[in-house]
Amino acid sequence: IAPVRQFIYLAGATWHATPNLDVYLFGGEERQRRRFFDTPVGHFGLGNPAASFTASGCTTEGGVCAPNLRRVSQITTGLWRKAYTGSYGQIRLGLQYSHTQLRAFAGASGFAPKTSDDMVFGSFRYYLP
Repeated sequence: IAPVRQFIYLAGATWHATPNLDVYLFGGEERQRRRFFDTPVGHFGLGNPAASFTASGCTTEGGVCAPNLRRVSQITTGLWRKAYTGSYGQIRLGLQYSHTQLRAFAGASGFAPKTSDDMVFGSFRYYLP
């Protein structure tokens, strides 16, 4: 067992544009360094270039792809609107966009898979008085 060195950050800001509208932006990343060992029994550890995985599954929709992840990064932005505040409670409406990226260590073939995903979310919140 050996420790894996990581680099992690998260940064963001919220702007109170009006008394009823908040806008935010956050971004972050998690990155691992290689830490591997080759033994007579096999290849062990994170990011071992001698480790093999089926690269063809990484380029096919719905394919099986199981490499070691090297980096995960995300940026997200959104807003919250105070739609109602009164004696019956509060209603808040939210909208958010997020972009996430995954990158893997290269396997024995030299192929390093990567992928990304874009997501949009809507929120409705009701707070009791």
